[in-house]
Amino acid sequence: MTDDHHNLIATDHVLQTLEFDQIRRLLARCMSSDLGRALLPEVVPLADLPRLLHRQRQTSEAKRLLLEDSPPSLHQLTDPRPLLDQIAQQGRVLEPQELLDLQFLLRTARQTKRFFGRLAERFPLLAALTQPMEIPDHLERLVEQVVDPRGEIKDSASPQLQEIRHDLRRTRERVRRVLDGHLTHHKEVVQEALITLRNNRYVIPLRTDYQRLLRGIVHDQSASGATVFVEPLDVVDLNNRLVELASAEDVEVHRILRQMTTVVWGLQPQIRQLADTLGELDCIYARARLSQMLGAHEPRFSEDGSLELIRARHPLLVANSQGGGREVVPASITVGPATQTLVITGPNTGGKTVLLKTLGLLTLMAQAGLHIPADEGSTLALFHRVYVDIGDEQSIAQNLSTFSGHMQHIVRFLREADRRSLVLIDELGAGTDPAEGAALGIAILEHLYRRDAKTFVTTHHNAVKLHAHVHAGMDTAVMEFDAETLQPTFHVRMGHFGGSNAFAISQRLGMPAEVLAEAHAHLNADEHHLVNVAERLQEELRRVDRLRRDLEHDRQEAAQARQRYEALVAAFEEERHQQRAQTADEANRLLSEARRRLDDAIHQMRQQGMMPKAAPAREALRQAETDLAAITAPTAPIDAESKPVHVGEEVWLPRWRVRGVVLKSATAGNIVEVQAGHMTLKVPAAQVEPIGERTPFEKSRPLAFRPSHPAVRQEVGSELNLIGWRVADALPYLDKYLDGAVAAGLHRVRIIHGKGSGRLRAAVHELLTSHPHVKAFMPCAPEEGGWGATSVEIYS
Repeated sequence: MTDDHHNLIATDHVLQTLEFDQIRRLLARCMSSDLGRALLPEVVPLADLPRLLHRQRQTSEAKRLLLEDSPPSLHQLTDPRPLLDQIAQQGRVLEPQELLDLQFLLRTARQTKRFFGRLAERFPLLAALTQPMEIPDHLERLVEQVVDPRGEIKDSASPQLQEIRHDLRRTRERVRRVLDGHLTHHKEVVQEALITLRNNRYVIPLRTDYQRLLRGIVHDQSASGATVFVEPLDVVDLNNRLVELASAEDVEVHRILRQMTTVVWGLQPQIRQLADTLGELDCIYARARLSQMLGAHEPRFSEDGSLELIRARHPLLVANSQGGGREVVPASITVGPATQTLVITGPNTGGKTVLLKTLGLLTLMAQAGLHIPADEGSTLALFHRVYVDIGDEQSIAQNLSTFSGHMQHIVRFLREADRRSLVLIDELGAGTDPAEGAALGIAILEHLYRRDAKTFVTTHHNAVKLHAHVHAGMDTAVMEFDAETLQPTFHVRMGHFGGSNAFAISQRLGMPAEVLAEAHAHLNADEHHLVNVAERLQEELRRVDRLRRDLEHDRQEAAQARQRYEALVAAFEEERHQQRAQTADEANRLLSEARRRLDDAIHQMRQQGMMPKAAPAREALRQAETDLAAITAPTAPIDAESKPVHVGEEVWLPRWRVRGVVLKSATAGNIVEVQAGHMTLKVPAAQVEPIGERTPFEKSRPLAFRPSHPAVRQEVGSELNLIGWRVADALPYLDKYLDGAVAAGLHRVRIIHGKGSGRLRAAVHELLTSHPHVKAFMPCAPEEGGWGATSVEIYS
């Protein structure tokens, strides 16, 4: 982020009055690190539309990320930039823990860059922010080589340090062995068997009369004087050596840390870039978390100055309600491009000032890249300046009354506001003579209107309300008041205005009845009439609203009843369809069984020379199949809407692939009777096509088939082998083969279909049953294939 204070749309006074600093505090609570919190002063409302839209989209993308995934944590990141400044200004040497903090920063940056590199398509804005990071991996490895996880310099940091520490450990062990010997051999003067340090030298605690057994140097004594801490003379040289080695260790550690500091300073541009990027990312995450906490959404920005807030809530009230506070009543406001001024009316404590602050604070939040606590689709206008006069502006120090304090602000508004300005004024015309205050309020509104400023004010002056209500470029809104409970509802009604309800509120608060009666008597007649009209209008609006809610409730109940009825009808139709389908399946099964038995009987009759007697049985079977088709037709899906046909009209039957003439039109069951050749068929109307609806190829097909291609006569054999064919491919080929057999003048052909599962045989028999060229068919003799082949007689 860069410094945006020169683009500020509001002064510190405006930010404080609208409590934008409280929003910053909420945002700080949503941040994870010092890097993000360092950017809080940069969270300011801007007038730069492309930049604030970019911030809004970043916030939305981060909010979606936090809901869908788990990015690397930014918790416990320490800001390295103050350390870098101290290195430059004071020559500071970094401490081991500071190197560990820097290593953690580098590791987090590397993990973050890798994370967004994988998800660049889903989160392009956040990926574009993090991918340019240049991470000095060698510095991360170098810190790991020098500093251990406890923040201590490792022995292996340098050969010199390793040697020094080896000597330290060896000398320290020699000292302990000598002192352990004294503790063992001089127990009578030992106060406590332990080795301790005084002035960085190893000593032992002895009684004050130790000198008769041991010579040494006293470094300290206990508070009671009964114990002295003595360094025996035989460890003085060893202690001296330890002091020398410790000093050498400090020098070597300092050299190593200075060397590491030099490396860090050489990489300070990359480190600052990482800190800046991770800080901005933390700030974006915080904006997303704040949006989740407030139930907020990304706002739109209008180009024509219109404004629409859908169920808007004051963010600080929302935050308080989450801690067990009062439930927030949302407000919806619509101000079109032709309306420059909105006058908000209603009772005291009715929410007018809260609504005014909500408008202002949501504008500041939106232009700072923050989502606003309003429903999705809410729209705000873009402003370059925000002017606010809310609250008590009395100042004893400046000798200003409340009225003078307000006027001081408003005078500046009148001088500076323009078409890109938002002006918020609470209690316009208050604090002075009511008549003069109302007249002054109307003049202020007119002046701001002429300067094209978007103005929102609250007032109790009836003259101001009436002026705005009848003005073409102004509008009014009322904060509703429940006359039955004498309580404000905090709901907003656009396009109306109402009274202040001072008498009702006073009555609720316990004002004596005689005082209220006297107040009514002193009320100006016109004013009293206007208040009564406004109250009656508001009551009528409440009645209409209740009626609307009742009608909406009835409509919803009717819709639910209709859904239940349609579901019952659908369930009934489905059950009926299933029952008919089951019946049709059973009929098909019985018919198939009858066909099988008939084929067996025909085969036996053929062997016995009784073929002429089989024709009536086969005709009966065909008629049964026709009747079954009429029964099962309602259970099958209808591919297209049936066309009306008339008696005597020539039609095409696609299922039988034959032309015919209508004998009877559709009956009550939607069944048509058709004469097709020597057969009389009863078929569903949906399976009958008027000849005019057929393709040119179908129209040209003759009703009676005669040889039309003499050249085919020699190409068609008396046998067709369909073994291995699929039913869908075999039937069209068989149909063409029969046409060719007729053209070739054949009287008998053999169709080989095999036994198998019987599906192909059944399909072939079904086609032969209704084919116009087929005179009769039966299973072949055992020597010709038996049930694996069918002998077909063809009309000549």
